[in-house]
Amino acid sequence: MLDVASQLVTGPYILAGHSMGGQAAQLVASRRPEGLAGLVLIAPAPPLPIVDAQTAETLSHAYDSSATVEDALEHALTYRPLDTAVREQVVADSLSAAEDARLAWPMDGIARDITAAASAIEVPVLVLAGEHDQVEPPRVLEANLLPVIPGARMTVIEDTGHLLPLEAPGPVANLLSEFAAATGQ
Repeated sequence: MLDVASQLVTGPYILAGHSMGGQAAQLVASRRPEGLAGLVLIAPAPPLPIVDAQTAETLSHAYDSSATVEDALEHALTYRPLDTAVREQVVADSLSAAEDARLAWPMDGIARDITAAASAIEVPVLVLAGEHDQVEPPRVLEANLLPVIPGARMTVIEDTGHLLPLEAPGPVANLLSEFAAATGQ
């Protein structure tokens, strides 16, 4: 992420990350890169691991087949039904990842404690949470993320699950725009 930002961004920027990308964004922001003006974490994995080994093993099979991805969409990832074309794209994208990348998330990523790094973040931080998110519920983020990142504030988006950008693209875009304006971007 830092290499891309340094090559493509010429001025101040806001970094955004969703789910495990939110945890990666926390690591990037903790390094205090030049030009970083703010951080938006969308249904992020918290810095402190809260998943046991058995749960991680179960999660490692969530993207094994179309059926397992559909099951995850239906029972864990969404609260609002996705448009058919979007749903089909999510399934295709989920299955297109290399196996080692799919396994890195449950077997390593969510098990990593990045609390020390996250506590070093010094830019404004907006956390967006889905009201009905079963993956990273607002109460979990409130207990395991907000106390770690100085000054972070959370907004809960009603009637949404974990896939906020797909379930509520308008509200997410509006909140991103408001945050950008508040940080002078």
